[in-house]
Amino acid sequence: MTNSDRRSDTLVLTTFTSKDASRRAPRRAQIHFVDAIRTDREEEDETAWNSVDVSWRALGLPEALLRGSFPFSISRSARDRQVMADLYEMMVSYKRTYTEAQFYFPSGIGGHLDHLLCRDVALELLRNDASAKVLFYEDAPYSWLRFLKKAHYRELGLRAGTHVSADHPGRHGIDLWQYLLRKDVPFPRGKKLFLAVHLGFLARAGRDWGGVLKAFRPNIATTVIDSEILARKRELVYHYRSQLPMLFGDAPDELLDKYLGCFGTETMIELVKGST
Repeated sequence: MTNSDRRSDTLVLTTFTSKDASRRAPRRAQIHFVDAIRTDREEEDETAWNSVDVSWRALGLPEALLRGSFPFSISRSARDRQVMADLYEMMVSYKRTYTEAQFYFPSGIGGHLDHLLCRDVALELLRNDASAKVLFYEDAPYSWLRFLKKAHYRELGLRAGTHVSADHPGRHGIDLWQYLLRKDVPFPRGKKLFLAVHLGFLARAGRDWGGVLKAFRPNIATTVIDSEILARKRELVYHYRSQLPMLFGDAPDELLDKYLGCFGTETMIELVKGST
């Protein structure tokens, strides 16, 4: 979230928490996803954002595993719907407090349930107040998997009643066959999972979306960040040590060097009121 009048006035909101994971997570989740639930994530957040002098707050909502939900499930439980309602009320409150702020939400590339909940809250804000300044960012490193990104933009186009090309935000990325065959890729442990996510995107491709997005058109802006900002971004990522093996494997330095084009590219999607 940034104040449009002062570009340096930024507040990072960490929506979901892993606190009390050992007590609250379902036993099955603890067994199969133990490396994905880390109680020290808030400490990593604080250290990371303090290092770049950016304000940060934890909203304290339980992440998917702590709600008993599989994090990449396309179905949602009553607990998921309640969390979405709670997050929506929080965002409305922030919008009332920071009337000129721009809000940045994950766009949901990769199909992570918590990212999709954030995205849907943003869409609800637009549904109820078209003047809301809402932008979506490409979720990294999910967006590095080009086969997921293409499916995501195809879905976005269906929902907005227009055509959105995945080549528009950049041609960097990993195709499906490359992801399945190579070892040095993001999410090296998740190849079967993201193949299933991709198939889920394809299964939904023919759905008649309708609804809120038909009144909006997507504007997509891509920026290649300079070397100084890129170095700071890299340092920021390294503060999240508990998540590096899951995201980048055992050699994160080598993988970030290999996919520097992806890492150094930032894409924002703004939904603008008006016809396509």
